[in-house]
Amino acid sequence: MPTLRLTALGVGAGLPVREPSGTALLLPRVQLRCLLRLPNLLVPRDGIIDTGSPFSWFPEAIWSQFRRGTDYEDLPFEPGTVAPNGRTAGWNFTFRFVRFLQPIGLHDGSSELVRDGLIAQFANGNPPSFARTNAPAVAVIGLWGGALEGTNVRIATDATTGRLTGALEW
Repeated sequence: MPTLRLTALGVGAGLPVREPSGTALLLPRVQLRCLLRLPNLLVPRDGIIDTGSPFSWFPEAIWSQFRRGTDYEDLPFEPGTVAPNGRTAGWNFTFRFVRFLQPIGLHDGSSELVRDGLIAQFANGNPPSFARTNAPAVAVIGLWGGALEGTNVRIATDATTGRLTGALEW
């Protein structure tokens, strides 16, 4: 079974909690990430694998570099449909749906999962956290739209280091 290694990235300090027995426990805050090969971009971008996100979505800092009609096509809402807002930690955003006309690649430097016809949200704007840092914008790879269908996300703890590991298998 082909496997794509996911990078487990800590996002902030762990959260200390106390078990009913009185034992202290430090809960890690971890994101699983991979690299994304995207149309019209020479350098891969970070992608967060987010199984809690119903759709894949791209902030404007990334999608503004794509070409309408070449890299993607718009998928407008049906007339009379009230478009919902997208939501992520600390940010609500408006968006439009698109279908990529070029393949998108999820990779780890040695393995690549190529997806054609990915349907995603293009956010109007960028998350506030992006504006406060110099870090490049990241895309979110969600459950529906073609990126994760037919895959398994495997999460484990490395027996030697005790650190979280992740993989995408197909």
